[in-house]
Amino acid sequence: MTIQKFLLDYTSSSSFDQVVGLSWTTAEVLDVLRLYKEELDKRSKVYSQNSKKHGMAGQKFYNKWINLKRSYLAKSCSAYPSFGGRGIEFNPEWLDFMCFKKDMYDSYLKACEAKEDPHVCLKDPAKSPSVENCHWGELSERLTNSRSASGIKATSPAGEVFYHKSVAELMKKHNLSHSGISQVISGKNSNHKGWKFEKDNSRT
Repeated sequence: MTIQKFLLDYTSSSSFDQVVGLSWTTAEVLDVLRLYKEELDKRSKVYSQNSKKHGMAGQKFYNKWINLKRSYLAKSCSAYPSFGGRGIEFNPEWLDFMCFKKDMYDSYLKACEAKEDPHVCLKDPAKSPSVENCHWGELSERLTNSRSASGIKATSPAGEVFYHKSVAELMKKHNLSHSGISQVISGKNSNHKGWKFEKDNSRT
């Protein structure tokens, strides 16, 4: 939880500007910081207990769950524009790691026998991830899932314009990175290796 989110909840404010506009005494500031630290300590303790419960924190399977969840819920994630940024909801049952493990761990172990590092792939990228809609595949398929709801218009450093249906197609054709493309599309960066990208609704 960020300090901004904590202050919004603590003051019942609708925007951070309202929080900044409040008059705070030194005692009130210190009290808020104490409460914020207590909240962080409590969350850290819960996380530690959960990690001990399943014993998989830091392992590849656990990290794949973390990355999958972030692609739908964390706006700072480079994959967010292709998943959560498209308005697709994350499976509420999979917010609990143990539920994700129950649905996907056995198939993950089988996939590991055939693939060095299997990735969570979606059968239908327009639907939420679930045991019915997910399977373990190659990275190239995962990147194909990371397509925009619309097509992608790419402008090269020389000013040439290209149209592609997916991020994976764009990466392969022009030797570009997934995170670099996503950060330009989301507005975090102005270009990637001199390339500029934008969603193209005219070719869907």
